[in-house]
Amino acid sequence: MVRLTLQFSLFIFWILCRQITKIGAIGQAAEFVTQAQIGTNWFLLVIAKELEQLPKFRITIFDLLPPTIYAFINVVVYVAVFCFLLMAQFLIVFSGTLIILYFGFLLIKLWDRCFNKNLAERFVLIQEHEPKRIWKNKGN
Repeated sequence: MVRLTLQFSLFIFWILCRQITKIGAIGQAAEFVTQAQIGTNWFLLVIAKELEQLPKFRITIFDLLPPTIYAFINVVVYVAVFCFLLMAQFLIVFSGTLIILYFGFLLIKLWDRCFNKNLAERFVLIQEHEPKRIWKNKGN
């Protein structure tokens, strides 16, 4: 019963991870979801192997629960994991976008300072005329 449930859980979780990978196939986010999927699948397989080695007469809390409550707990866990992975994916994409925009803004400022002729000409003109203006204001 527990082994069958874990195999079913693993299958459902795999489907959820594949859907997340399809939703956001953007570089790091897809890679992150794939790594999370591989790690979680490995973890569930380890749990399933450990549960197979347990004596069969042990009763867990899940064996005492009615099937509807057990199914509800499974659904809640899957929805929570799905939301967590979706949120993590969104944060990775959003932070990557912010970093790209920030460096783009810095590049535009650098370009403006280096190659904008008007700004450079104004700076040179201010340096040339400012000492004369100060000298004339003193009355000499």
